[in-house]
Amino acid sequence: MQIPPITIVLWNSDDCAAFLRCSRRRFMEKIRPLPTFPPPRYLPTVEGSSRPLWFPDEVEMWAASHLQHNKHPRPAAEVAA
Repeated sequence: MQIPPITIVLWNSDDCAAFLRCSRRRFMEKIRPLPTFPPPRYLPTVEGSSRPLWFPDEVEMWAASHLQHNKHPRPAAEVAA
């Protein structure tokens, strides 16, 4: 019996930053350290471990649960322009 291949997608910090529409630096300094952000995973390498990786669904669920609607609404003059 042959087991069908499983596709596992992992995101690196650049992928997370792109999804969250911020710079990699902002992601690494301001978002990743948040206690509610999903923990990174590491793949083994001959040097020890890989760079941090995340499961996309965990990052997506985290983002969806942290969306804030109109926390800082734009002034009426900007909306009208």
